[in-house]
Amino acid sequence: LGYMYATWDERKKENKPLTPIIPVVIYHGGQEWDIPTNFQGQFASLKETIKPYIPDFKYALIDLSLLSYEEIRQKAKGNAFLAASLELMKYVPRQDASSIMGITDIILLPERDKLTLFWYIIYALDVEEETMQEIVEKLGGEEVMPSLAERLIKRGKMEGEAQGEIRGKQKTLIKQLHRKFGLTPWEEEKIRLINDEAKLDAALEAILDAESKSEVLKILES
Repeated sequence: LGYMYATWDERKKENKPLTPIIPVVIYHGGQEWDIPTNFQGQFASLKETIKPYIPDFKYALIDLSLLSYEEIRQKAKGNAFLAASLELMKYVPRQDASSIMGITDIILLPERDKLTLFWYIIYALDVEEETMQEIVEKLGGEEVMPSLAERLIKRGKMEGEAQGEIRGKQKTLIKQLHRKFGLTPWEEEKIRLINDEAKLDAALEAILDAESKSEVLKILES
């Protein structure tokens, strides 16, 4: 609901007509999904006389834990990268190295797509180094590993030098905006994705005299 409202709010500010939004949740957690798929289902014993005054919407739920290999491939409609991505999203949270090694679609993918998937595997899969090496060999990852290793080294250096300070400024900006104007979850996430320290500094300075949060957020988007 927060994401939907943020999208409609932006369109309203830009004097654009509202457009329909179909919410889709792709779930790949390890526990069973037990949340109602309609908003009014969040309320306990909601009386019929009150329901007309409470917003309601449904979302499409794609629970990867319930989908078989064949069903995932059917949803991917012949897109090997999408099929492999969905399968990884299903098995990586479970730390299921054996099933991951069975995703042979990865072997035939272009190098750029393969690099993206191995990036996800290395960051999200918590296994022994020997098991990771076995996965790399099984899925044809040897060709992308040098490039991936170079990126990991560069990323590690950058994070070691600047990440702490940038994260601190992100938190400060979110806190100040919350106090002065309020923030939607979507807006918070947008701020956390900003790694440009100069933009964060400019936004922190602007918030002192800003009359709306849009003035501050525009600085981050420029």
